[in-house]
Amino acid sequence: MTELAWRGDHAQPPEVFAAQAAQALADATAEQIVQWAADTFDDRLCLTSSMTDAVLIHLASLVQPGIDVIFLDTGYHFAKPSACATRSRPYTRSTW
Repeated sequence: MTELAWRGDHAQPPEVFAAQAAQALADATAEQIVQWAADTFDDRLCLTSSMTDAVLIHLASLVQPGIDVIFLDTGYHFAKPSACATRSRPYTRSTW
């Protein structure tokens, strides 16, 4: 996997950085991609999720314990799962 890091000076446009990252990570495993994101964005990294993303949340929490997970209420969830999500601590570190 090619070393690629976001430059703090933001000298390159985000779309160029994204294209370079996509190319560099094309053959990477899911774990390597999440690790790259954690290394690149550190505590600025968060995961957005709906109720169907448990595997991705689990994977990300293994690579970066305590990653922020933001629940997206799409309006298509059953009442009980939506109630559970809103009762949990929104915008805090995930315990998954």
